[in-house]
Order: sequence, then structure tokens, then C-alpha cells
Amino acid sequence: MVGLSRRAHKEQLTAYVHALLVGITITGYSIMDKLAVGQVHPVIYISGMFSLAALLLTPYVLHAHRVACLYAYRHLKTAIGFIGVGSLCTYLLILFTLRMGPVSYIVAVREFAVVIGSILGFVVLKEQLTICKGIGIVGYYFGSGAGQGGVAAVELPSQLRGVRHSSSRLEVRSPMVG
Repeated sequence: MVGLSRRAHKEQLTAYVHALLVGITITGYSIMDKLAVGQVHPVIYISGMFSLAALLLTPYVLHAHRVACLYAYRHLKTAIGFIGVGSLCTYLLILFTLRMGPVSYIVAVREFAVVIGSILGFVVLKEQLTICKGIGIVGYYFGSGAGQGGVAAVELPSQLRGVRHSSSRLEVRSPMVG
């Protein structure tokens, strides 16, 4: 890159590689979720996944972060409870949505939290809004379909077909449309 030192160029390249790996990871777990909820009810899937994660990770976390765990247990129970229930509910919502619609639309809207976090960082935390961040937010907004009044067609479950609808498809407006 023009005007960047060799070290800055290497750090920027590392950031791009990490961003690419995050994108690949999101794609992977989104496809896995879509395939899983096509075979198993979302409540069973999330119960098994959370139980398995707790079973496998709890011994390590308690051993490696004992002091932090004791502090959290003593002082942060309410926050942990709200975050746990909120995470469970939002993930279940995503899983049920994946059963009804195309994964590409759902993943795009699911990752809109990154844009919200960026905007909150700028507004609330007074972080600097860089040109790259601004372009990313605008690009995501229009790329997700929100900027064009994005409409995603969602297939209705068989038990709802024909009930107060003339077809088995329901048009859902993007939640970002003002």
C-alpha cells in the first residue's frame, strides 16, 4: 500500500486475514445451524449444543479463570442471568427463523448487530468514525437490502398455508427500513 510502512502494511494484512476468517466462521456455523434445524427441532438442537459446550468447557474455565469465575458468581449474577436468557432467546429466534427462510437473508440481518455496535460506539462512546468504518456501515446497509426496502420471501410452514393468505409465501420487509 502506498504511504504505509512495512510494519503497518503487515498489521493491516493481518487484520484483513482475521476479518476473512471471521467471515468464513460465520458462514460455517450459519450453514451448520440451517442444516441442523432442518433435521432437529431448534429447542432440542440448542439444548444439546449448550449442554455439550457447558460439559466440555466448564472444567477448563473453572481451572484457568477461577478468580474471575468466583468474582462473577458473587457480584454479577443478575447481569449474567439477563445476558444468558437474552442470548438463549435471540439464538432460538434465529434458529426458528432459519427453518422458515433462506439462510442468506437471515445471516445478513443477524450480523446487523455489528453495524449497530459500530454506530453505538460512535454515538455513545465517542469513538472516531473513520472513512473505512463509514463505508462499511453504508455498504452493509445497502448490501443487506435494507437500503432498497429489502424484501425477503419466506416460505410459510405447512400448517399455516392457506390460512388468511392467498399463497404459501409471505413477504417480509427488512426491519431496518424506516
